[in-house]
Amino acid sequence: MLRILKWLLFAVVGLFALLVVAATLVSVVFDPNDYRDDIAAAVEAETGRELTIEGDIRLSFFPWLGLEVGRVTLADREGFHEDPFLEVEQADAAVRLLPLLWGQLETRLLSIEAPVARLMVNEEGEGNWEDLVARLVDDEAPPADPEEEAPAGELPPMLRDAAFGGLQVRRGQLLWEDRSIDDRKEVERFDLDVEALRLGQPVALQASWLGHGAELPRIDGQLRLQATLDQAMEQLDLDGLEMLVDAQGDQVPGRQQRLGVTGNGRIGLGAPLRIEWPELEVTGAGIALEAAADLELDGTGAHGQLDWQLPAFNLRTALSRLDIGLPTPADPTAMTRVGGAGLIEFDGQRLLLPEFGLDLDDTRIDLDGGVDDWTGPEVTLNLTVDEINLDRYLPAEERRAVDEPTAPDAGLPDLEEIALDLPLEPLRTLELDGGLQIGQLILSGLSLQEVRGDFSGSDGRVGIADLEARLYDGDYRADTFLDARGDYPYFELDHRLDQVQFAPLLEDLLERDWLHGRGSFALQGEGGGENLEQLIEDFRGDAELNVTEGAVLGLNIPHMFREGVARVRAQPRPEPPEDEARTDFGSLSASFELRDGEIHNDNLRAESPILRARGAGHANLLRETIDYRVRLSVIDNLEDADGRPIRELKDVTVPLEFSGDLFSPRIRFDLRAALTEQEIRRLREAQQRLDEAEEKIREGFRERIEQELEEQTDRAEERIRQEADSILRRLR
Repeated sequence: MLRILKWLLFAVVGLFALLVVAATLVSVVFDPNDYRDDIAAAVEAETGRELTIEGDIRLSFFPWLGLEVGRVTLADREGFHEDPFLEVEQADAAVRLLPLLWGQLETRLLSIEAPVARLMVNEEGEGNWEDLVARLVDDEAPPADPEEEAPAGELPPMLRDAAFGGLQVRRGQLLWEDRSIDDRKEVERFDLDVEALRLGQPVALQASWLGHGAELPRIDGQLRLQATLDQAMEQLDLDGLEMLVDAQGDQVPGRQQRLGVTGNGRIGLGAPLRIEWPELEVTGAGIALEAAADLELDGTGAHGQLDWQLPAFNLRTALSRLDIGLPTPADPTAMTRVGGAGLIEFDGQRLLLPEFGLDLDDTRIDLDGGVDDWTGPEVTLNLTVDEINLDRYLPAEERRAVDEPTAPDAGLPDLEEIALDLPLEPLRTLELDGGLQIGQLILSGLSLQEVRGDFSGSDGRVGIADLEARLYDGDYRADTFLDARGDYPYFELDHRLDQVQFAPLLEDLLERDWLHGRGSFALQGEGGGENLEQLIEDFRGDAELNVTEGAVLGLNIPHMFREGVARVRAQPRPEPPEDEARTDFGSLSASFELRDGEIHNDNLRAESPILRARGAGHANLLRETIDYRVRLSVIDNLEDADGRPIRELKDVTVPLEFSGDLFSPRIRFDLRAALTEQEIRRLREAQQRLDEAEEKIREGFRERIEQELEEQTDRAEERIRQEADSILRRLR
């Protein structure tokens, strides 16, 4: 037995010596540089590209079977770059020779210096890599019978137990150019270090790069992680992921931002590809997004779910860090507490949101829905809000403008400057379905409760249908749609208020109520334009107003009559009442026609116990002018300033005219011009009769008082005489 072992040892030593001698002879006799042309010709035959080996080729045989090559380039496809498609400044690879004899694979560090890849799409949309892919596909012979194709087995022991010495890439570069859209991007300074690895054992990996482009900022990236590839090469574990990306440039908010990604995950490399990522955190601008994913990727898309959580953060601070200069909100505490959590489900081309909750300050927002078809897309959205005050989020200046009473002469802003810049293109193919529920909504000062409506979108027409709400003791119903099929936004409106109290509504909306009473208002119409001025000019519609048991504030028509009567009678002007100017009415109704930026009305009707009003005219919103006349008639006795009835005004009709500036009109009320000479004479005669009656009353009072004084004096003198006689009798 010892003799056998001895001879085996001699055989091994002899074989080893033979290999050393053979390796030495090959390295001395064989020069791989003599075969440059043969290598280049073989590569060109396979790829159709010219291979150029500019540097030396060095071979080593013992103890490492290695290859070291200098600069190598592969030409680009004809009609593309003049520079090479691929180039490498230097590459070095080797395997240990002796372990190969007993089926073990051990490699040295694979080193690649300055690799460059230039990818390009020409003006016709063709890529310079497509011919290589086509050749590769053609060279792959299909199996004789796909149904009988042998199932993939385990890796060969040599590969399964291999010891790889790692990978090192220095100064890598990737250039992307798309001449069809004049786009260019570049990744340079790409460094990659992968430690020595064995399948089934963790290996450290780190990388860094610099990216930039015509439309991209400068991006500095760093990546660190530990990766474990199982021996079947079917599962890749990624632990301790740390990635930092620093972006700089004019395209970046604030010209500089940092994004961080950390986590642990697992990727199944089979078919379908499976991603399990139980821990993932993305941070930036003071925001931290936590997520967990369980997904499968196949030819139909992604399948699985993504859980996400957004811990509360200060949105205003985050926006400030992103250099997004939002105006200061009316409420300084608005947008300071934002957070949420939810679940996203993927099913091929479908995306579902079964759970999606967002906390915005004191508001809770929940939604569910999804996207069934991205080509449309087909969207389902159900939105539920407990309560929200949108006025909190208005710019402080705009909110002050709403809160402060409108000045009587305040005009409209420049309507042409208010652009209706809406994203029409994506709305044209949107299919939308869903619903809206809001417990309480404050908007533009208005307070609405129990808001409900249906989202609707189809054939380029998107909006909210059957919107209902409670407000100011009444009901609100509306249909609002946007037609996106044209070159500019086109709106269709149908809004109605029923049995609302107008005083608090106008007080909250305008901080200036001018109409009291309960009633209804309806508006229907449609129009469009690129800005608000065009919209008002194009709008065609009708409106209707009905109010009962109310008042118009700012006008005291009875007092205006009293002033007119005083002027006719040449009397002093009566003092106005201490209460605010108002005219009460039992009913008020009017319908309006909106055309070409004008509002027309010809049937205003108002009734009160003593007055009747009929009105007609128009107002131009674009020129901000008004021309309107109200015919006022006294239908019952009107009292003057002293409370005496003015019977002569009964059935008299007086015009009340509004003209000039829409927001500061001239008001003309001329009772004298409305009266005939006979009516004026009757008023003056009535006044004369009143004056004579007063004089007679005064004269009668004077005579009665004098007579009463004489009688009282006589009675007093008689009593004095009687008292004196009585005293004298007692003295006697």
